[in-house]
Amino acid sequence: FLEATIAASDQGVGLAVGNFALPLPPIWRKPLEGKVGEMVIVGIRAENITVHQEPAPRSLTATVLVSEPLGSQQLVTVQVGDDVLKVAIPPEPLLTAGQTVGLAPVVEKLRLFDKETGEALPAPTLSPGGNR
Repeated sequence: FLEATIAASDQGVGLAVGNFALPLPPIWRKPLEGKVGEMVIVGIRAENITVHQEPAPRSLTATVLVSEPLGSQQLVTVQVGDDVLKVAIPPEPLLTAGQTVGLAPVVEKLRLFDKETGEALPAPTLSPGGNR
């Protein structure tokens, strides 16, 4: 889980995580309408985060704390600001402690929770035609 602030941008709405901005697709505009400036907890599963060998555009900068090779994958513990996350990635290339990497969460898989109450915020839903 990550702590973030809902933020407005030229491109719509996004999340501010420390000094990093994570843009969200337009489907998030309506669910987050009127919530700019509010603190949220961001939930994302370990397998729904892509790791880049170096910080990349539209990614969060993280520091590798531990990398655990598990055969078909590696489970990597990373630090983003004050938050610690687990990320499940392919076994190669093996990441090392202290390495700086970029994290790109699959934004369609994010779940947001009100920081004060712990309640889930409404997630974007598919329209009848299958579009978000």
